[in-house]
Amino acid sequence: MIQALNQRAGARWLSPAALWMLAGLLIGSWWLGAPYMGLGHDALYYAGDALRRSVFPGLQHDPFFGTGSQGNFTLYPHVFDALLGHTDIHTAALILTISAKLVWLVALAVMCRAALQQQPRWVLAFALVLALPTAYDPQRILSYGESFTTPRHWAEAVVMLSIAAQLHGRPWLALAGSLLSCTIHPLMGLAGLMLNVFALPGRWRLIVMAAGALSVATLCALGLGPFAHVFATYDDAWWEIVRTRNSIATIYPWDADMVAKVAAWLALWLHATRRLGNDPAAQRTAWAGIAGTMVLLGFFAIGALFHNVLLVKLQLVRGWWLAQVLAPIFIVKAMADVHTWRPVDRMVAALTMAALMTDLWSCLAMAACALALANLPAVNTWLEKRLGPTLGLAPWLAYGVLAITVVTRLARIEFNAVAYKLLWNDPHPLVTASASEPAVMIGLGLALLWLLRTVFKGRLPARAGAVLGLTLASTGLGFWLHQAQVKLDHDPEWEAALRREIPANATVHWDNNLPLVWILLGHPAYATSPQTAGALFDRPTAMELTRRLNWLDQHHLGTGQDTSLRQSEQGRSAGYDDIVRACADEALDVLLLDHERAGATKVFRRPGKPPISIFDCRALRTSGKS
Repeated sequence: MIQALNQRAGARWLSPAALWMLAGLLIGSWWLGAPYMGLGHDALYYAGDALRRSVFPGLQHDPFFGTGSQGNFTLYPHVFDALLGHTDIHTAALILTISAKLVWLVALAVMCRAALQQQPRWVLAFALVLALPTAYDPQRILSYGESFTTPRHWAEAVVMLSIAAQLHGRPWLALAGSLLSCTIHPLMGLAGLMLNVFALPGRWRLIVMAAGALSVATLCALGLGPFAHVFATYDDAWWEIVRTRNSIATIYPWDADMVAKVAAWLALWLHATRRLGNDPAAQRTAWAGIAGTMVLLGFFAIGALFHNVLLVKLQLVRGWWLAQVLAPIFIVKAMADVHTWRPVDRMVAALTMAALMTDLWSCLAMAACALALANLPAVNTWLEKRLGPTLGLAPWLAYGVLAITVVTRLARIEFNAVAYKLLWNDPHPLVTASASEPAVMIGLGLALLWLLRTVFKGRLPARAGAVLGLTLASTGLGFWLHQAQVKLDHDPEWEAALRREIPANATVHWDNNLPLVWILLGHPAYATSPQTAGALFDRPTAMELTRRLNWLDQHHLGTGQDTSLRQSEQGRSAGYDDIVRACADEALDVLLLDHERAGATKVFRRPGKPPISIFDCRALRTSGKS
């Protein structure tokens, strides 16, 4: 909260011991709420990109990498590849993930400290960012501080450090830092670059903007890299694939809740920024962040509406991650002294907390109304004269909205636990769902502060608080590492034996399981749903992958991520004749299916798991059976 609260409570609520324990609790829950995903999610793409450089050169021929990939625009795969010279892919991914998350935490703390300076405030802002939901896209696919290896962590950390430099009055160091973040992950670093450019003083802002515009124009004129498509648009067939396979880059997932969330968060951020006049550096940085975010969202909307290839490829909506990190920090900084709060201030505080936690457009609309009230002094004066003491009931209405928000979020914990279990095979889904729920963690944080006040009367030594805080944080990290060990389990002996059964340079399909084909076998995959993540980058690749996926569906091999015994839309699993007909496509060399199948070229048996039926499509085509 704030320094005035310390004065009123005799340093009992926010003593150094309390701050240590609050930070430790939220850091521990941050680890618990985001279990390690191994090589799942987007980590698979960067792992494959690293493997194709030296370990499995045959992956160069995979459709995902054949025309270039996002790995061509980041230094990260080179670092990943260098680490593979010393350990296996699974251990390397874990090392990179845990080191990135630790650096991310430190960078967040440095930025909070630079923005708020006073100890109680910056610790509270730090804890609030960790407690709030981390997903920043409408489908809740992407999150900041993720628990799998990508360059996004590192780019986000460098962006936060650059903003810390900006807040300390070093704009050129901040600009250099944001440029460095763009070499790590251009899409994530772009938000920081925009902020630091807008925050430059006076004419330098115009000079740098003009130089940037000239550079982009030159790249477009020369047709270099993605800038060759500056005026190109997606045709109907290609756009339909992008819309269905890469909807995150379009406006189609944006429902009323997401639109209301963006509007409410920007309004909250704007309201806080107007109250930072006593700290020009912070206010300038906050204004620059708002301007940069709105520019990115504006160009994202233009690209999506007009199907512009370059703007859609840039996926500018990813810049929203920085807004979700910065807005709570500046909101905490702009808080008025608690002892000066009027009824309107209490109402705004309650609705602000509801807006930061909720996904419901109705609660977000209430927060917007409260902000309108708070920013119109004449309206406030008129209401106070007309309603008088009755205005004191307004905060209770806001408390009701906050209570509804908390109840609705708590009701989703069990649903989220089921999702963690089904999607990620989480061994402790209820723990994960509870630790990632802001209503739970903010409630536990407040309960902790109350306990320290009532039981210890604010007299707990700072060292004891530090030890307890570190214990809480370490417990969360230890639990995370224990769960991560499950992702490292594999049997290199039978995996190597299976690789020997697959002909060299063969394109393989194995139950639509891309990790098995790339990571275990080291071969190009015929067609899987995850490979279509690159559909927005290259039209021929998008069309070919779609053809192959439809071909598999036609022959009852499906495109889901379950076993080979799944049923197609026609209601039956693939038989031998279906497999033979599927092998007629010359792009498919080897087909692997779990369980023993009639007519298989060979059946590979592995310990403790179902056998694998191997169909050599080249041999089937040569023998004339297809």
